Amino acid sequence: MARASEEASLHVEGLAEEFAIVSLPDGVASCDIASWVEAAAYSSVQRFKSGATVAVVPTAFLAQNPAPTAACVERSWVALKASAHSSDVAAPTPLSVVGLLGRCLAQAGVPWRVTAGQARLLVRRRDLPAAAAEFVRAGHTVASTPSIQTKMPESKESCPGLGAWRLTRREEPAGILTEDWQLQEGPLRLQTRSGFYAEVRPPWSKDSTASQASRCGRCTAVRHAGSTSVLSQRIADFRPLGGLPRHVCFESCDGDTLEVAAPPSRHVEFWKRLGSLEDKMVALQLEDQGCKRAGLWLFCGRFFARVLGKAPGHGLVASTFCRSLGHLMSTKGAALIEEELREGYEGVEGEVEAPGQLRVRRDVWQPERSGELLYSAGKSSAKIHASEGKAERSLSLCLADGRKETWKVLEWSFDPFDTGRLSAFAAIAEDISANGSDQGSSSKRPLEDLEAERPQKRKALAASHEMSEKPGPQGAQAALSKANTAAEEKKASKFASAFAAAAAAMAAATAAPALAD
Repeated sequence: MARASEEASLHVEGLAEEFAIVSLPDGVASCDIASWVEAAAYSSVQRFKSGATVAVVPTAFLAQNPAPTAACVERSWVALKASAHSSDVAAPTPLSVVGLLGRCLAQAGVPWRVTAGQARLLVRRRDLPAAAAEFVRAGHTVASTPSIQTKMPESKESCPGLGAWRLTRREEPAGILTEDWQLQEGPLRLQTRSGFYAEVRPPWSKDSTASQASRCGRCTAVRHAGSTSVLSQRIADFRPLGGLPRHVCFESCDGDTLEVAAPPSRHVEFWKRLGSLEDKMVALQLEDQGCKRAGLWLFCGRFFARVLGKAPGHGLVASTFCRSLGHLMSTKGAALIEEELREGYEGVEGEVEAPGQLRVRRDVWQPERSGELLYSAGKSSAKIHASEGKAERSLSLCLADGRKETWKVLEWSFDPFDTGRLSAFAAIAEDISANGSDQGSSSKRPLEDLEAERPQKRKALAASHEMSEKPGPQGAQAALSKANTAAEEKKASKFASAFAAAAAAMAAATAAPALAD
């Protein structure tokens, strides 16, 4: 369908209060209906020529005022509120809202109702994710609420893409080159064994805030029709969500190359492996007492990636669904969005030069930070230790610049910080990885009993340093050329099957989504 013009573009929000639609058969007196809904804070009553009556009342009202006998009650309907993006634009009338949003809902096949009087538009709570996705496709923005957030399905499938990768090529749509990177300059992606991932993506266009795209989260693999689809739940993202908060994509992994084909934008990305599948991994999740910031810090062999941002529901970027970051900047103000991103979001990649020596390789906001020391175990201003009373699974960290952070341990198979107390986490590493989650308890072991493990940890880390991403320029170019040639030969048939499988998986996943309470 056609996208909404800037003048017709709306900001849509689902109200927290739930409503019930009560259908009353012919024969119920109007005076009885009027007396029944009299106490409701909001109600809408419509009586049809057939004699039937339909009333819309808050769900909470029914708990104290049961519906009349023989009434049919449909619960869990949510009212939608729409407003203009700017005060310079006239507020939309109720009927214009119904016209604009009603067409979107009809296009998506989402049932909807309109109340009498104030002309409120209602949709079922379970249909909010699909409705939000269609509003975004039409050019509107949608406020992120718990009603739209969906829970990740349980799966024991391993996700494709384990390890460290660099992006070499991106096409959007398939066949149209939009990004072409040299092997050592492309965006970095790290993914751990339990599905946590972080992508540090510098802007493709220099000094272009709209092309910032770093993100982190957790992915779950689902088998469907013989193919693997990956559902991704984002923890922090430089970009607003593009409709459904979970992103369904198809990934094919063949040795040292990774191809990602993701609907509905139909973009294709080609990634090159760094290091080895045997690299040791660490996953840390930021703990923020104010719950306003979120993020991951992942290690894979000698590589690390830090992606931090506003927690869902905080700030404009993390609380809005829309087409793109550029669209959000055009509707909310480019200066406002850029200020929020620069102050509240961080995307840094680097390397573990030696145990306890972490150095920045790239900062998406400050290229001049390349080569800066991020953490040094030998400096008194950079200390890290296990937090007391937290089952030895939290770290209190002071970086070289004085910043203090607390991190929850999600995975731990080596010690990049080179501190003796952290060897205690080796005792719980298998338990965390087996559960695939940071939930649940793990057995405690005295720190003294585990000090003997430190030499083995050092040796494992030293071995990981031997893995290098630095092939000769001619060899790297030849390998890339060969990979691109092979990809071109099979792209049409391979992408078609990948897109079909992913689209089918998306349809199956969103047919009856499990909603967060």
